[in-house]
Amino acid sequence: MIVTRSVVSAWVLCTALSAASTTARAQVLPAEYDSLYEGLRHAEPDPDRGISVHDVVVQEDVGWIELIDGDLSLLKPIGGKTLGAVFVGHGRFVMTPPIEVERAQLRRFYGADSLDVSIKTVVFLFSAGSESILFKGVDWQPHRPAADARREIEETMDYVIDGDGWIRRDVALPLLDGAPGYFHAQLAESRGDPLLFTVNPLRAEEVSLARRSKAAGPKRAEIIAQFNKHADYVSGRSFAQEALDLIHTPRFDIDGTIDGNLTDFSAKASVTVRRVGGGYRWIPFQLFSDLDVDSIVWEGGRPATYARGKGSTDIWVDFSAAPSDSTQLTFYYGGKLFEHQYQLWTELRSTIGWYPVYEFLRPAVYHMSFHAPKKIKVATVGRRLSESTDGNVTTSVWETPAVDLVTFNIGSFTEYDIDDPRVPNLRVELDEDAHAELSRIYAKANRVLIQQSHMGRQVGLDIGHSFGFYEDVFGQPTVSSVLATEIPSAHGEAYPGLVLLAAGTFAYTSEKGYDEMFRAHEVAHQWWGIGVEPATYHDRWLAEGFAEFSGLWYMARQRASLDLFHKRLEEMRKKILDRSAQTGPIWLGTRVADSRHPEDYQTIVYEKGAWVLRMLQSTLLDLNTGTDDRFRDMMHDFYTSYRGKKATTQDFQKVVEKHFGGSMDWFFNEWVYGTAVPRYDFAYKLEELDKGEVRATVRVRQRDVPANFMMYVPVKIDFGARGEAYVRILVKGPETEVTLPILPQKPDDIILDPDESVLADVHTEGWQ
Repeated sequence: MIVTRSVVSAWVLCTALSAASTTARAQVLPAEYDSLYEGLRHAEPDPDRGISVHDVVVQEDVGWIELIDGDLSLLKPIGGKTLGAVFVGHGRFVMTPPIEVERAQLRRFYGADSLDVSIKTVVFLFSAGSESILFKGVDWQPHRPAADARREIEETMDYVIDGDGWIRRDVALPLLDGAPGYFHAQLAESRGDPLLFTVNPLRAEEVSLARRSKAAGPKRAEIIAQFNKHADYVSGRSFAQEALDLIHTPRFDIDGTIDGNLTDFSAKASVTVRRVGGGYRWIPFQLFSDLDVDSIVWEGGRPATYARGKGSTDIWVDFSAAPSDSTQLTFYYGGKLFEHQYQLWTELRSTIGWYPVYEFLRPAVYHMSFHAPKKIKVATVGRRLSESTDGNVTTSVWETPAVDLVTFNIGSFTEYDIDDPRVPNLRVELDEDAHAELSRIYAKANRVLIQQSHMGRQVGLDIGHSFGFYEDVFGQPTVSSVLATEIPSAHGEAYPGLVLLAAGTFAYTSEKGYDEMFRAHEVAHQWWGIGVEPATYHDRWLAEGFAEFSGLWYMARQRASLDLFHKRLEEMRKKILDRSAQTGPIWLGTRVADSRHPEDYQTIVYEKGAWVLRMLQSTLLDLNTGTDDRFRDMMHDFYTSYRGKKATTQDFQKVVEKHFGGSMDWFFNEWVYGTAVPRYDFAYKLEELDKGEVRATVRVRQRDVPANFMMYVPVKIDFGARGEAYVRILVKGPETEVTLPILPQKPDDIILDPDESVLADVHTEGWQ
């Protein structure tokens, strides 16, 4: 996925000229693009095709639009095709998602399982020829459009056309090539607050309901609910991604040059292309918006016709001129790709937008050559085949196995080869001079910058140790070498065999365990996210939540500190409790964050996802021995079963059930598909028996969750200097009361969930 940016300029639509041309050239407007863009931009009702309607119903999948009373007009044809209509009057929109998670989304935003709202306007967009099906039986005739019709159309186009330069990809593709079954309705009861109901056959989840984003800036839509067609759930099937692919890109040959000032990048990227989806002429590629395309050329040298909005990430290539269904497409492009941070480090402005990619990523082989100033080292994915210097330019050549994405990093790096038998080829790169200069800058300003020594080796040891730990508990990774390099950012990224770490973690190691967690999190992606790949955006927690828990697990082991382990869990718990009532479940994946709370993705997918694994670890823990062998066996089983494959949440649940020994629907419904987090009010009473024995009764009052919410919760019986014992109780429903096995003596205390084993808000009260 390439980061999109706001666009404020007009279309740049051109036919590629000579591959070497950098001079000004005439722009040729492909008729289809020009017609569609201008037609949508200036869309208006057709005075020759309208009608006064009464009780007309338009139904698409689970969306039901009733036009009770008002004026309905088709839009004027665009390129000879009718692609829309507008209604102004009084109507009603009803929608009920077919699955519980999405019904919960409606409850979150609107307080009910079903949406049933009054509407005053509807603007329709649809596949060419659909009007006779959608408005069956309507007798179109000359009719004066409603006074507000044009204004409502303009409001709709603010969401369809991004800025004033380009059409949203998910709208352009079906309308350009006439994909049957596309339907979009923008419905409003009042100005400025529309609902957008869409059925798009080119999406894996075809049906969506969106609203206006609350973020400042240009008008954007954000998804509220999204799902497969109702018929897919009835039949038990859903669209596989293969059905959506229009092309496959199994190989990239990229030759890139980094200029001497470390600002600009120019490249030739030859993409092997194989068509798999028939009937589509225009195929979108994506490239960082500040990289300008000079030309695109087919195999054999014929210029390709393409369209790109200035400032857009999308590059639309006309495949009608492709020499064959299996060919090569070469992009020539360049621009400002790098920024300087503190005038010390160089940062890629887009780590995954530096070469043109097709939207649906699939594994491909990459052959890459980089030409850079000789003082600069290039770090990237794969194996370095060669490196040579000619004058002031060093050329390095790299090749990868089949991987989804590649990136690269540059800098004046000092290289550290770490001797670790578990990772035969482990190298760490950091800019020692930059760290030293930053210390001098702080000293001149009379400020203290914490800088520890030998950080290259310290980071390398953490990478090697965590790599070895994960290999022991999860299984053999898909890579045998690791290259770790620093980037001037506050985050990390992971690619096959390549780990990008924030420069700050190369300055010092926090005593609180954060740096070990951070480094080990990125290493864990070689197992979770790369070794086992999430099948859909719903399953992102199988990468991020698993890596977050893995980093936490490694940190506790490396520090030999359960105290730090529990403290980090407690920090996560507090954040989750603060947001649990306002946000969606883990299963929403990337959709869990909205425009007002983008941090929810980190809180829910990363941290709550890690907590889910912590609770499974606790549930499978042997209380007699304190060993978590069953949990380790489960994680090893899941990893080795899906190594090199895509996995879903349902796949993981099946493995959990195998090791738990029964259905885990209750657990996943509560913690992965649900949002409730329980409050436990805990109390206990003691009754002295003969011979000093004691009968203990514990009670848990459970709140803030559904009535059938259940969880296995550990209880610690603390005898002080005399020892301790643990039992596990099933907490279910509003109140649970359990008599424990007879105790040999009076305990000092009894504690519910003493070791951060359950994601809950625990309070202790007196017995009443």
